[in-house]
Amino acid sequence: MGARLTHRADWLRANGAPEPRSLEEAERWLASHPASYADRASLLLALGRLDEADAAITAIRPVTPGDAVFTEILRQTRLLYVGSIAGLGPLDDEWRALTDPVERHRNRACLALLHAQLAVDMGRDPVDELAAGRADLASVDSSVRTQAQMLKLFGPGVALVVVAAALSAIVSA
Repeated sequence: MGARLTHRADWLRANGAPEPRSLEEAERWLASHPASYADRASLLLALGRLDEADAAITAIRPVTPGDAVFTEILRQTRLLYVGSIAGLGPLDDEWRALTDPVERHRNRACLALLHAQLAVDMGRDPVDELAAGRADLASVDSSVRTQAQMLKLFGPGVALVVVAAALSAIVSA
């Protein structure tokens, strides 16, 4: 299965059920979907089940260039969670090289969230990274971009990044 399943309509089409919206729903979904694909890897990362996420990421067989970029975003997310991320420069170049506007849009949205998480990890303000991502998304083909899609993509991500920033501030205080 391709690795580009990143928004609700694709998730529903591919999985026959809505995307999990809580940790409990994610655990239930994982228990009932043992096959390894990008959606599984994303959930395992979110749950902190890194060894299982590694196996799921390794099992992904990208079909398109966008799938390959998304798989690398998953790898870099995993590295961030263990504190060994090197940098996202190559991914910034790779998403820009994608020719499919849908793949460009999806990968840029995911990369913006990863940049924001990295900013939090480095003690910087994640809002700048999200704003840069939003500006880049504005330049992506308008046939795959609406304000509602932007809110769906960045709304939950902003909440997660803000919570991570708050927790980081509490821990380092």
